[in-house]
Amino acid sequence: MDEITKEMLSKFTFPVRFHEGSGYILDATDQMVGEVRAWGMLQYHKNPEELQDALGRFMADAINEKWEKMK
Repeated sequence: MDEITKEMLSKFTFPVRFHEGSGYILDATDQMVGEVRAWGMLQYHKNPEELQDALGRFMADAINEKWEKMK
């Protein structure tokens, strides 16, 4: 892992979680790590809110899985 990645990871407290309905991925201290922004494409589907939340949960799970492997 490069130094900038180590530094970036040190700024957050893991695990992260997706805040349902807001689009935010938050760390364990409620610091925003990222935001899910797929509404432009998802709004044309039958259940856009559920799809966006599913994407957010998937992304948070992926971040946590990667974090666990790096420890």
